[in-house]
Amino acid sequence: MSPLPLPTKIVALFAAAAALLSVSDASVLSLDKNTFAQETAGKIVFIKFFAPWCGHCKSMALDWEKLAADYSDNKDVLIAEVDCTTDDGESLCAEVDVNGFPTLKYGDPLALEEYDGGRDYDSLKSFSMEHLKPSCSPHNLDICDEVKLAAIIKFQQMSTEVLQQELDAYNKEMENIDQWFEEEENKLQDAYEKLHEDANAKKYDLKETKMANLMKAVLHTKEQQSAKTEL
Repeated sequence: MSPLPLPTKIVALFAAAAALLSVSDASVLSLDKNTFAQETAGKIVFIKFFAPWCGHCKSMALDWEKLAADYSDNKDVLIAEVDCTTDDGESLCAEVDVNGFPTLKYGDPLALEEYDGGRDYDSLKSFSMEHLKPSCSPHNLDICDEVKLAAIIKFQQMSTEVLQQELDAYNKEMENIDQWFEEEENKLQDAYEKLHEDANAKKYDLKETKMANLMKAVLHTKEQQSAKTEL
């Protein structure tokens, strides 16, 4: 027996969904370890690092595709994405310190900065218009001020090993700050809990000293008696 044909509406829905997925996949450039350097060279980038199973990634997908479409003809700005679950994508995500999904990073592809703003289209577009502009880098020396230009020259004169040591020391200091913050945050939490306990204890002592429950009971009784008298 031949299978019954699907209702026309269902077929149309499947076709529309397939078309939408096809357009979505084509509208955002997908990068990985092998294509990153070539595709981002000389551009200011805004990149979404994601995992296909991530709910938040899915919910912002259409807005990200819309943003990519806005910049599709821009030769200086690249809106792209990286699937961190593929082999080549995973290694790239690890290299740029992606620790959760979605992670959005922007700026010079050689020195990406993390974006922590809204994930809706309006927020993304507003941020892009303000921040996706050429910035001082080894590829854009002509827009560097004297201080940053001197820093680049200084770094260029260092060996690869020394530069790596400097970066390692910087990363260590950043870790120390994070550790300090966590410790101080824990202290504040402990202090808050102690204040909360002290406040509750003072409230209990005050209630017992003033016989507050009895005062309320007597007041309630007097109000009831007054109401009966008025009747």
